Amino acid sequence: MACDEEKDIYMVSPTYMLPTALNGHYYNAGKLVHGAAIHLAADGERWLGELFGKVIRKVIVGNERWQPLRPVKAWYDKIDQSIVITFHVPAPPIVTDTAFLPAQGKGLGFEIYDLHNHLYRVKKVYAEGNDRIRILLTDPLTKDAAVFVRYGLTSYVSEISEPIKEVHTGIENVNNVEIIFEGNVTDQFAVLLKEGVFYLGSRTDSGRFQNLIVRGVSINKDGNTVLKGEKDDAVKDPSFNPGQKCFISRVYAYGNIHDSDTERSTFNFHDGSYGRRFGQSYPLYNWCIVFRDLKIYNH
Repeated sequence: MACDEEKDIYMVSPTYMLPTALNGHYYNAGKLVHGAAIHLAADGERWLGELFGKVIRKVIVGNERWQPLRPVKAWYDKIDQSIVITFHVPAPPIVTDTAFLPAQGKGLGFEIYDLHNHLYRVKKVYAEGNDRIRILLTDPLTKDAAVFVRYGLTSYVSEISEPIKEVHTGIENVNNVEIIFEGNVTDQFAVLLKEGVFYLGSRTDSGRFQNLIVRGVSINKDGNTVLKGEKDDAVKDPSFNPGQKCFISRVYAYGNIHDSDTERSTFNFHDGSYGRRFGQSYPLYNWCIVFRDLKIYNH
């Protein structure tokens, strides 16, 4: 809203695709500790700096009235029971990407809801032409009720197919936690491992939840999948138990929509202590900004 109303303010980019400082370390009172989730890793700061530099050049040198990838209008297509959203796309075409970030559910970050926060189930999301996203719904919209779309406000990725098999603590040191799942299920974490740490969560019968930062994934001698973390990283209840079903989440809420900007970065991912992107260029395409309460018309 500020950018729309003030000609000297420009929104550069969202930050949900950037690596978090939870991946890194710093010294505090002589002790090596992890960074906080609210901050970016050094790679994230450099990457964001490149995005700022790109937009500053476009505005100052190119005299461009820059806008990020953002929604313009949403409407309901009764024929195929879908929501169509048009976007301002800096570098067409618009893209759905589940390789760089894991799919954020079937909605890829989009949620359709009414004034009572009733969610409509999404069947599929896909790009259409240069500037449209089409969201296919499982059920039709309720007639004459106000309905809206939001994007990028959920961090949930998926449920893990197997329940917990074993839990080990203090294997290498007193702070270590190992959550073991039967068989090789590493493919379920493949995209998350590209960017670094992620959350393992579990819901309890009492309504409480456990949340652990996963700092490593491996296969043990029995062929089972081991998720490694630290008790100091546990949120709420640090205890996990055999038989529990778990789910995985990114650290940041996010979505899977960006444009096709092919501009090359000056620097590359430089920290090889986490993730799988060391030496790769920072991608400078523009991710869709986070938004909520975009009204859906014509239903």
